[in-house]
Amino acid sequence: MTIFRSCRRALSILIGVLVIAGFASFRASAQSPVTQLSADALIQRLRTACSDAGSDMEHGRYHFVFAFNTSHFGEDAIQADVMRSVVTSVAEKLMIQGDACSIASWDMSVWDYRNPVTLRGSSEAEIATEILPLPTAPRHDSHGGHDTERSVVDLVEKIKTGPNSGRDCIVVMLVNEEHSQMPEAPSAADKLIGSDAVAYQEALKLFSRLPREVLTYQVKKGAIANQPLQRKIDAVILLPKQLSANPLELGTRSLWHKEHLKNVGTSPVRSALAILVALIALALLAFFTLKVLPMFKGGKRISSVQIGERNLLLSNDGQITRLIGPRFGGMQNGDTQIGKEGDGTPPALLGKLELIKNKIVVTTEGDLQLSGLQGEGARMELGAGEHDLTLSGNVQTNPDLPPDRFKTPIRIVIA
Repeated sequence: MTIFRSCRRALSILIGVLVIAGFASFRASAQSPVTQLSADALIQRLRTACSDAGSDMEHGRYHFVFAFNTSHFGEDAIQADVMRSVVTSVAEKLMIQGDACSIASWDMSVWDYRNPVTLRGSSEAEIATEILPLPTAPRHDSHGGHDTERSVVDLVEKIKTGPNSGRDCIVVMLVNEEHSQMPEAPSAADKLIGSDAVAYQEALKLFSRLPREVLTYQVKKGAIANQPLQRKIDAVILLPKQLSANPLELGTRSLWHKEHLKNVGTSPVRSALAILVALIALALLAFFTLKVLPMFKGGKRISSVQIGERNLLLSNDGQITRLIGPRFGGMQNGDTQIGKEGDGTPPALLGKLELIKNKIVVTTEGDLQLSGLQGEGARMELGAGEHDLTLSGNVQTNPDLPPDRFKTPIRIVIA
């Protein structure tokens, strides 16, 4: 039973942890300042753009480049988090094993670019993990502002010297406002190159800059002081003039997503469902451990004992009660009287009941004996059921008189 008690304690702890985790998941969802955010429109736009460029996204693998404008990251954590959420959602819902991914950071120019990594994940959740880490902070000497045209030039220069000369590339630049903006306190070196710059025009000969995709979302009232509740992110999309993907050997992009289920922990609702399933599984495990398993170790788990008219509830192994005669002078709390005054049962400590390994063990004091259908002896093990026993022997209650001979019936019902 010690093992069972340990299992029960462990199960209680695990269930408590899972309940807390479920509550935390719902609470985190409730406390999120952002609502109505979805990347579905951007995903559909990318599919359509590829189709318009003469490429079939369903049957090809691509190199995705996500470029984060970080000039506002130090002052607008919510917008930064929304950008990361959008990219994570695109990775989960659109990208597949065999695609490549690069992450870039830019403000007045591209200041960080991670070379493409081929994705090897076997599930949507693993794909989303492989694109990490995503940008979390601005450049250390950033003055704010952003130059979209200069950053387009920088990205095209990096991409065209990479694998496949960038012909399989899909570029998504995320920014508060598509139009280039000077910093609020510009330095002498801060200048916008403009859309007529030669370098920019040369870049547009290789890549098309599509009209922006505007992603909108709601911010809960009071989450950001002096900020509108309706906010947006501009997604600037760049595609090669000659978009050419690496063909899929088998199946389609949509089929891959159907066959590689998302980890249930990627949304609060799915997290809650996972926790509910885990709780049910633990409850079944607890039932098996505490109710079914004991049946293979001597029958149904004993939970109560009735001696005469007294009911005793059981919890752990150990002594349940002492058996005493009427008017016993050393009576303690929890003792159980057997016999009645005047029937010959002596006023003495006569025995005890214990719960040991799912058995009720009756042990007599001194030379007293128990007898019943189970036999005779000073110690008797009883299972579930009704037991009629007789306790008998000689007890010295008065030193001046010979020992008293007695015989007292005991009825014990075990359930």
